[in-house]
Amino acid sequence: MGGVEAAEALNVILHRIRDIEMAIEFCKEHDDNDLWNALINEFSNHPEIVTKVLDGIVDYFSPAVIVGKIKMGQNIPNLRQSLIKMLWHYNLQGEILSSAQQIQLNDYFEIHSEIVTTQRRGQQVSNEQMCSLCHRPVLMVGTHFNCITSFECGHVYHKPCIQGKLQKNCKECNLWNLTVEK
Repeated sequence: MGGVEAAEALNVILHRIRDIEMAIEFCKEHDDNDLWNALINEFSNHPEIVTKVLDGIVDYFSPAVIVGKIKMGQNIPNLRQSLIKMLWHYNLQGEILSSAQQIQLNDYFEIHSEIVTTQRRGQQVSNEQMCSLCHRPVLMVGTHFNCITSFECGHVYHKPCIQGKLQKNCKECNLWNLTVEK
């Protein structure tokens, strides 16, 4: 249903059927600001429906707009209870949002802590592993090659093979990253 058709349907609900709850449900189904505005403009002529509109609009449209359209000195039945209910609802939404944010932060810090713990954990180096630069076994008996550097990616180098070279990043992964970027 298009904008004009929906507005006409809302007009029928309000003026012929005269069912405010049905009008509110219709606006909720279509979730269209123009429909909500038409409904809000309608209530300004009928103060007895203000509280029904306020109660039904809370999750779909800013109740501040409705409150702003109330004329000074206009007598609206049960307005106070409706406003209290609306404020309680917004307070509840704020608490839920705050709780969800706290849960998200706790999850973030927990996962971050697990990642840091995993990254700090020692890496096992076996006799079968080869130096990624000279392609000889990393651990050899009776040689000066037993001093090794192991990176998080799993690549292992003899210390003399990478002596004097930048040791912050894995040379093999840097070469791979450069090739991928080209």
